[in-house]
This record gives sequence, C-alpha cells and structure tokens, in this order.
Amino acid sequence: MALLGSVSSGRASSLGRAVIPRGSSSRGGTRISLVSVHTSEGATTAAGLMHFLDQPDVEASYHILVDDENTIRYLPDEVAAWAMLGGNPRALQVCLTGFAHWSRSDWLSHDGMLRRAAKVVVDWCLTHNLPPVKLTPAQVGADFSGVCGHWDWTIGKRDGTHTDPGANFPWDAFIKYANPGGVNPPPAPVPDPSSIPLMEYGQTSDTVAHLQVFMNRMFSSYSRLPATGFYGDLTSGVIREFQRRSGISGGDGRNVGLKTRQALWDHGFRG
Repeated sequence: MALLGSVSSGRASSLGRAVIPRGSSSRGGTRISLVSVHTSEGATTAAGLMHFLDQPDVEASYHILVDDENTIRYLPDEVAAWAMLGGNPRALQVCLTGFAHWSRSDWLSHDGMLRRAAKVVVDWCLTHNLPPVKLTPAQVGADFSGVCGHWDWTIGKRDGTHTDPGANFPWDAFIKYANPGGVNPPPAPVPDPSSIPLMEYGQTSDTVAHLQVFMNRMFSSYSRLPATGFYGDLTSGVIREFQRRSGISGGDGRNVGLKTRQALWDHGFRG
C-alpha cells in the first residue's frame, strides 16, 4: 500500500519476521474479515496520534493513522492492533484524527481525510478479498465480512462501550470513495440459525473447528478443545455439557441438531 506523506514509527520499523511489535498481538491464525473505522478523540494530526500511541503506558494501537494531509502506517497487517477488544484478531483498523461528536458537515469539511481513509479501506479490501460494504451492527454480530465502525462492533457483539466514529459519520460518502465502482452493493441479509450446518460425531469440517474455538472462548470453565475440526469424543463431551446446561433433554453430545444449533446461535455462534 503506497502511503502519501507517510511517516515510519519506531513500532512499525522494528518488526522482524519473528517479532510482534509492542502494542500488538499475534492474530493466532484468525482470518481477517473486517475493516474497522475509528476516531482519535484527541490527536488532530496523524503524527500527533502516532506520538501518543508510542508512549509506553498507552495500550492502544491501529494499523494506519489518517489526517487531512498524511497517512501513516503504524502496524503491519499481519498483527492484531489493540483497538476493538474481541474484534482485534479479525480486524484491520484505521484511525481518523476526528471526533465521534462531529456533525455530518464537520466530517464533510475534512474531505481529504475521508478520501485518504477510504483509499486505505479499498486497498485493504482488494488485498484481503473483502467487500467494500458498510455492515450493520446485526451483520457484524453475525460475523459478516466488510467495513464497520467501532460502534457497530460495540452494538453487534455487545462488546465494549465505544461509539466512534459517531452517529453522524458520512458512511454514504465514505463507501462511495472506498468502492471503485462508485456504488455500494446491497448488504446481504442477516442469516438465521439455519445458516449453521448440522454436525455429528465423526465429522471433520471447518465449521467444527470454528465451534471448538467458540466453545473454548465462551465456556472456558469446561471447554478446552483442540481446534482440530474433528468431532470426536472430546467435542462430544463438551457439547453434552452444553446441552445439559442449556436444558436440552436427552442430548448425548454426539450431534448438533436443531435445538442445540438454536442454543448455540443464541449464545453468539455463527458457524
């Protein structure tokens, strides 16, 4: 990605093949599926934001910082920035040096910043095969791929309290800048529990692997499954306990049927 007026930070330039820059984490093999837009809520230039993030006691970071005239690469795409709690492993994060309380006219008066950030977004979407589509909170909650604000993550995943980039962020103009065709494709419908495949003992699939990771994250008190994708005795035991705690009578853990699928959906599993 070519960054006009860019500045290299110490954090980004210190990256080696086996080194995770300070203020970031490994993605742990999680597929990148979101581009998330943030606001700095203080710093009014990308360089000022970079210097703030470089302070040793600041536990926040973004991949790219943008103001009206500059675009700064702060972290490489390969690592997870610290900007959106549970969304960090799956997201690429761009921070605009603006404020969530800005009006629509305030945002539109910073057209250079919007265009710079949109260029970042379209480059990321092309590089990582993501649709340049603004997601609703419900779609974020259902693990769709696309573009969102921090607020969409907060609402869709019930994770955190941040509301940036704010209710007046001009998403319509921004997505037109980010979409090379100039038209925002219609959003896909939000799925329902039937979008999760039924699963059974002896099966090997990506969905089973996703289920194993989900169970470990959500029910760590009794789930410590290796994410092999194989539905064997260990997975069966954990699903049996989940069925018991969910009030599903007669469940032996050897399959994810309609009732178990609905219960998993209610807890946030999306397959």
